[in-house]
Amino acid sequence: MKTYQIYILGLALLAALQGCTNQAEPLAESQQAQKTADGLTLSAQQIAKIGLQSKTIEQRTITTSVSANGMLDVPTQHMASVTTFLGSYVKSADKHIGEKVKKGEVLAVMEGPAFVDLQQQYLEHRSQLAVLKSEFERQSNLAADSITSKKNLQLAQAVYEQTTSSVEALQQKLSFLHVNMATLDKGTIARSFVIRAPMDGYLTEVSAKIGSYITPGQSLMEIVDLTHIHAELSVYESEAMNVKEGQKMEIMLPSMPGKVLEADIYLIDKAFDDNTRAVKVHGHFEEENIPFIMGMYVEGKIITGEATGYAVPAIAAVFADNNRYVFLEKASGDGAAFMAIDVTEAAEMDGWILLPEGEIPSGFDKVVTKGAGYLLSQWMMGE
Repeated sequence: MKTYQIYILGLALLAALQGCTNQAEPLAESQQAQKTADGLTLSAQQIAKIGLQSKTIEQRTITTSVSANGMLDVPTQHMASVTTFLGSYVKSADKHIGEKVKKGEVLAVMEGPAFVDLQQQYLEHRSQLAVLKSEFERQSNLAADSITSKKNLQLAQAVYEQTTSSVEALQQKLSFLHVNMATLDKGTIARSFVIRAPMDGYLTEVSAKIGSYITPGQSLMEIVDLTHIHAELSVYESEAMNVKEGQKMEIMLPSMPGKVLEADIYLIDKAFDDNTRAVKVHGHFEEENIPFIMGMYVEGKIITGEATGYAVPAIAAVFADNNRYVFLEKASGDGAAFMAIDVTEAAEMDGWILLPEGEIPSGFDKVVTKGAGYLLSQWMMGE
């Protein structure tokens, strides 16, 4: 494993290091650590006086991750706006925000002159259809006997086909309004029609009020299918290249302290936000039936990789000149030798640092967990 020399940073840095909680009182000059080919060496007496503590290096599997914040959202294809194409008045609507509804359930009852007129047009066209069909057939027979002109036959056919299309179009419009066509075909015109839920979900907005006039396309209610709710995290440009579809997310919600929810990344936006320089990453939850609320703030980690190797506790690290180091230890005569390892770029997860790739120097099987600050000052003084 590569070791790193640490240069003298000056008296100011030494003073700061002496204030480190990891460091004991300086030894007398005769008791200073000795620099050898194995690194710093200390006698058992020196180690005891300094109060150095260490633990055996462990082999662990740790993950690398990207931290990100975001919110809970629902894909637009699982959100619905309840509207009507026919201007009408709200006769009744007893739904409330947060209420769960089923597909096909009646949400509101509407009425108005436009609805009556639409039914009347249908009945009028339908009644004309039988007469026009008879005339078309009569003209066809006359044309076959060369009694009438081809022009009269074409005119009768055009009027019949046009009326047929009008009747079919009116039937489709009335079907959108859930009209009982069997009753209407008997000549009974309904005064009101119903609006039904287009999907299962929860009502997130209710704007319909009894007596209010709803224009064509105006929203009466909004429905969201929360079974498709997902986590939407914002990942900054500097870390976006490490994030890929299929990776795992760990999501924490303020409303569920201590609970970690797992999700899988299924979509990454293809453009950065111009203001934040972040990209949206969408994850689908593995666990179902969780009491989510759309728009809720979440904190998350995206697991970007996994590595196995020798790891040391993060509390063992000491800092100098924006770099991070740990001291490894091996038994040496009546004492021990200590070697500084640069772990500035090493992967860290859940309080463990993975040592850089390569062999640990022979015999160095422990890491200093207390007193590393003192060793760092001694190391620099030896340079």
